[in-house]
Amino acid sequence: MKSAVPATPGWSATKTAANQGPKKKARIALGGTRAQRILSPGRRKMPRPRASQGGFTIEPIDLARLAHEACVNTKATDIRLLDVTGLTIVADFFLIATANSATHARAVGEAVREAIKEKTGRNPLGMEGLVEGWWVLLDFGDILVHVFQEEARKFYALDETWADAQVV
Repeated sequence: MKSAVPATPGWSATKTAANQGPKKKARIALGGTRAQRILSPGRRKMPRPRASQGGFTIEPIDLARLAHEACVNTKATDIRLLDVTGLTIVADFFLIATANSATHARAVGEAVREAIKEKTGRNPLGMEGLVEGWWVLLDFGDILVHVFQEEARKFYALDETWADAQVV
């Protein structure tokens, strides 16, 4: 008897959720991987949510200014705020700062997190590098805050990578 499934390399009618591992079962039950579900035709990509505080919206530039102020207050150096709105879908602004040491990088990252949490009630979506302090990354959705040690900033050269971005 012929199967209703078209002949596709690497796929047969016998491959079903019943004989797959638990991850594959979950993926099949949910209708594909997360990326496939989000970006599949028929689903529209939702706009990035804006931070809100007490019923009013905080614009990304204001969020970036709060992060900038926290970097200045913790004595980070070579602070640059880049408007990457038309260049990437990842964020609207990149804040790049340099710290003197791993301890200083962690302190700057924590100060940015605390300042934004205090003023907006918003926590970062993700935080990386706080343990090592080589490159601390805070993702607030609208803005990405990069706090580098000097050697890391030279190595990764984000300033040159995003040279087309407008400096705010």
